[in-house]
Order: sequence, then C-alpha cells, then structure tokens
Amino acid sequence: MTLEQLRHFAATRMLDAGESYRTVADILGNSESTLRLHYDGRTDVGRRRAIAALEMADTEEEAP
Repeated sequence: MTLEQLRHFAATRMLDAGESYRTVADILGNSESTLRLHYDGRTDVGRRRAIAALEMADTEEEAP
C-alpha cells in the first residue's frame, strides 16, 4: 500500500464515520475545498446518505 492509498483509505473511513470535512482536512494537511472536491459523494455511504436525504425530503412534502 502506498502512502497516497493509505491517506485515501483514512480520509474515506473518517468521512464515512461522519467526521467533518474540516477535521479530516486538518488531520491530513489538506484544504477543506480540495478534500471536498476529491471525496464529496465518492463513497457508498455518502451516496446512501444523499439518497436518504432525498427520500426524507419527499416524505416531508407529502405529510399534511
């Protein structure tokens, strides 16, 4: 495993666990915007959260 692969693994795991982009960026020494561009929506957990948010928004609109 290369250093870059290890950094990617660590960042993905922290973001999947719900850690903020700012915290992960600080730990890895990246800017938050660079981290967001690289990791935003790239993990299965991130995709599932986005879909769940859409589904929740849809059910909230239907509620009386």
